[in-house]
Amino acid sequence: MKLDLEVLDTSMQVRTTVSKNKTSSLEMYMFLPNDMGIRERDICASVLLDLKASRYHYSISKAKFPLLKQKKLNSDSTIDFPIFLKTFKLKLSRLVQDTDKNKADLREFLEVASSLLNDLRNTPTTDDNIKDFKSADELCSYYAEQITLAFCHSGKKENKNTAIYDELIKFACSEREYRRANYGLKSKEAQYIRRKEDYFCKSINITQQNSTLGVLREQAAFSLSAFLSMLLTTLVVFYVQLGYGTVSFALLMALCFSYIFKDRFKELFRIYIAKKLSKGKFSYRTVLYDSDNKVVGQCFDLAEFIIPDDEIISVRGKGKYTKKDADEIVIFYKKKYEINDKFMNGFTQLRDTMDINLHTLLELLPDTTLRHTSYENGKLVKNKFSMLHDINLIFRLNDNKIERYRVKVSHSNIAKLEPVNWS
Repeated sequence: MKLDLEVLDTSMQVRTTVSKNKTSSLEMYMFLPNDMGIRERDICASVLLDLKASRYHYSISKAKFPLLKQKKLNSDSTIDFPIFLKTFKLKLSRLVQDTDKNKADLREFLEVASSLLNDLRNTPTTDDNIKDFKSADELCSYYAEQITLAFCHSGKKENKNTAIYDELIKFACSEREYRRANYGLKSKEAQYIRRKEDYFCKSINITQQNSTLGVLREQAAFSLSAFLSMLLTTLVVFYVQLGYGTVSFALLMALCFSYIFKDRFKELFRIYIAKKLSKGKFSYRTVLYDSDNKVVGQCFDLAEFIIPDDEIISVRGKGKYTKKDADEIVIFYKKKYEINDKFMNGFTQLRDTMDINLHTLLELLPDTTLRHTSYENGKLVKNKFSMLHDINLIFRLNDNKIERYRVKVSHSNIAKLEPVNWS
């Protein structure tokens, strides 16, 4: 299993890649700052499940291109264009990540992007696949422009030699003009492209059907609590009856009070028994289907407050950021993947993209604004900034591999994510 983590303004995106025909597990331990006041607010750990949403699709793990083999009389290759789009984005993104931003690497990036676009545009088309070709062409052109411009912006920001980026900017502008001439430019292009890509790539996306696993446990807890409540109140009535006779004022009062408190006892027993029965048990099951409505696998989710085991406590006490609040609150999230081998041809892995919206949790932090005045270059400079807090994250993959991160957050947003080297 592979893990990738990214943060946005108020949300965290956790991406996992799991292999077919395997059972995999992800454990996340979220150490929350005491300033949130979780205990005082009586917030349930399952709120994390309400803040989380998953998207699934087949993972393009290697940027290989056994693609675009359409023939004029063959219309059975509708999957090739969506795969090409995914691999095209992956290939350019990896080139951006791996480059040292020198002239040779920039030249390689430009050559690869141009070569892939030429391969796409030289593909023979038929009446059956011309619509898919045009969609792939427009989408690839857009992402070629956006990845190139983001690459250039990053290089200039780092004060690199900006002259060597002129050719890349020229390439990006040429792709924009290509789209203008062939497809027209939309007013809200980013939103338009995202929706178009989601629809275009639906053949390699995975649909999901969710179900709650706690219904039987709730019913068992309700039945047992009703029995215990009736048992307790009946024993009280029997005790009074033995002492005061079958018909008496004391027996009447015992019956009345037993009836009054019966439902209260039942509710208390139900809450207690339900918590015991649900401790460590998965709360939700998600069944995954491909575009042919075949079951790909299923996932299980759980979230609860726990005291971590010794291994996680040891990792929390190592590395650069070991300072912690006394008696930290820890939300434990666990996800189990049971993925079968009924994958579409050419795929061996599944990508789960979990968006965890932390806005509700961040609002629990105090909205503290700090002011700082400094004397710089002969002037007084006044600054305002929000108080930052730490959320420490520890992931355990398949019960053996451990990764640790620190997230700097304020009342209103996420400021920074950084990995922690604890070994």
